[in-house]
Amino acid sequence: MKFKLLGDNDFTFNLIGQIGKNRGVEDIDALLSVTQGQCYYPFNLDNMPEAIELIKKHINNKIHIIVDSDCDGVCSATIMFLFLKRIGAKNVTWNNHAKKKHGIYLDELEDFNFDLLIVPDAGSSNYEEAFELKRQGKDILIIDHHESENIPENVTIVNPKLCEYPNKELCGSAVVYKVCEAFDLTEGTNYAPEFLDLVALGSIADMMDSRVLETRFYSSEGLKAINNKMLKALVGKQKFSIGDKLTIVGIQFYIAPLINSVFRSGSIEELDEMFTGFITEEDIKVDYKKRGVGDTKVTIHYDVARKMGLIKNRQDKNKMKLVGPILQIAESQEEDKIHIIDVTGVEDPEMLGLLANDMAQKRQRPVLLVKENKEGLLRGSGRNYSRFEVKELKSFLSTFGFEYIEGHENAFGVGLKKENIESIREKIQEATKDITVEQTFYIDFILDSKSLTKSFIKEIDKLKPMWASNFEEPYVLVKGVICDNATINETGSMLSWTNNGIKFVMFNPSPTSADKLLDKSVECDIIGRVGTNEWKGETTEQVIVSDFTVSKKVEKEIWF
Repeated sequence: MKFKLLGDNDFTFNLIGQIGKNRGVEDIDALLSVTQGQCYYPFNLDNMPEAIELIKKHINNKIHIIVDSDCDGVCSATIMFLFLKRIGAKNVTWNNHAKKKHGIYLDELEDFNFDLLIVPDAGSSNYEEAFELKRQGKDILIIDHHESENIPENVTIVNPKLCEYPNKELCGSAVVYKVCEAFDLTEGTNYAPEFLDLVALGSIADMMDSRVLETRFYSSEGLKAINNKMLKALVGKQKFSIGDKLTIVGIQFYIAPLINSVFRSGSIEELDEMFTGFITEEDIKVDYKKRGVGDTKVTIHYDVARKMGLIKNRQDKNKMKLVGPILQIAESQEEDKIHIIDVTGVEDPEMLGLLANDMAQKRQRPVLLVKENKEGLLRGSGRNYSRFEVKELKSFLSTFGFEYIEGHENAFGVGLKKENIESIREKIQEATKDITVEQTFYIDFILDSKSLTKSFIKEIDKLKPMWASNFEEPYVLVKGVICDNATINETGSMLSWTNNGIKFVMFNPSPTSADKLLDKSVECDIIGRVGTNEWKGETTEQVIVSDFTVSKKVEKEIWF
């Protein structure tokens, strides 16, 4: 096992504070008790007065909203649509992109007649498209959070990345919320707080830095009350996986992927049906044939959530077919610390982001998957690996000859000329030659088995609602754990044993791992995550084992 201790290993006097310091948080108390008072004034964002005036100017005119192609995009557009409805707008239209893409596409707008175009969570780089729309006499409001060098002129843009706003970790939904909040302050209304649940969903899905107090407030406060009926239906559908308490991690792993799967694997009709669910506030009933019951009626939200689950299953099956061939290519490039893999021939280009993320986890290094388009340009998606030495991958790669790299620092779109792929790969190899990619566990504490007490586990478990992007759940190294009563379930999916009243659990153990522990009496050093598990009213303190080494055999005492 390779590991690195993050901090001072202070678990006796400063357990919670040490976890915070290890994640770059000096004032853990402020993060634990964040309030709205730590959020910034919305008019600190440039062009906010102009944005409010545009909305007021066109409240009785025709307004059109572009729905950006990801979870944050859905949340941003939903907030904007419903807020416009609250303040009296009667003529608001919207459109999804036919494929997973971002920003303004003029051909998609030809069927819509509008006076004001609102582009939430995108648009900051659409210079030419904005110019053409302005030439046609349209007003444009861009509410975004992406970086841009080619900023549209004569267009109202509200974007924290393009001004001196203190918090650069606002997602698109949060920026839209700020616009709504500013409108409330101007007009004496109070509609914005209704949409905090969608701000939380967008922030979590876009993996914004949860150590920033304002961003943390939106992520945690929004989960306290789920108002949107579509989101409520999705939480209900995933209740078995999420559990009774809704957390940031629960949203990240079980809700956001459902929404994103529709953009990757759904038809335009399915996309429209999903967004309709998010903006429908009435309990409209639709026909549904339920197994074992027959014809019945369910709400539109229940029906859409059910269909989204089917799309996610369809996506997962498709992904499984593609993972094997791509993994073979990656394994043939073992010397590359950052993979650039040409997957031309893969049938579903909308899956590239998902596959790149999956490959990054499997290969434990950044992965760029690209596919040749009709113009001969290799285009695709890049994803960083959370434990890779380079923490801002997009900036790192920007000097190696790519045609473009656009998006977030560690999840972005990328394009390069086919003839340049080898030279770029060689440059990256040279720049990363001193980086190691073998699995390393970054641990918060090293302790012996006697120090692993139930109170220690309970104290860390109190922080469960805090786990989020850039504030990950801690790993610990426990030395001298005795294993002499290990059992495995019938399916071979869970191996477990108990030591000093603490349960140790290993999911999906390899045959080699199982052989080292089953029917053996050994002493181990273990790396894992600690917490409590509730089952049928009983609470058990446990360690989820990620890796282990056997230090020695233990002779059992025999009593006559």
